[in-house]
Amino acid sequence: MELIDIITLALSAINSLSVIVIGVQTARREKKEKIKSKKKIWYKTEVISNDKINKHVQAIEQVLNEESDKLTMCQKLNSCMLDFFYSSINYIAFFNMKYCEQIKKEIMAAMDSVICAVVYSENKMSDRDKEKALKIYRIKIMALFYNLDLQL
Repeated sequence: MELIDIITLALSAINSLSVIVIGVQTARREKKEKIKSKKKIWYKTEVISNDKINKHVQAIEQVLNEESDKLTMCQKLNSCMLDFFYSSINYIAFFNMKYCEQIKKEIMAAMDSVICAVVYSENKMSDRDKEKALKIYRIKIMALFYNLDLQL
């Protein structure tokens, strides 16, 4: 075998190995992208979908529109918040545990403002006060999820 044949054979082997390495890296990258895409789809449909947020706000609105005493209304508002935690917010821990706890605290603070509006109203909350409390709560929730989207 001549030197040229040996060099050609070595270069062919190196070329083949580089093609194999690039192929393996591409396959890994595609697999990671596929998993990332599935997580993103799951996140958008299960965690912070507009449908879930709307249902949550509607549940709060329904409680505010009920004719019941303040204590019962506050307990139901708290239950709505906890249901929202169990149906959506706890899933955020899969992505970011630290932010999940932070978002829970901020949602509790937002719910506290709604509960304060109920407690500080005289006999019955006016429609304007209910609407204002709901809008503020919804804005706070949307801001939290917008920040979460930016982090992910």
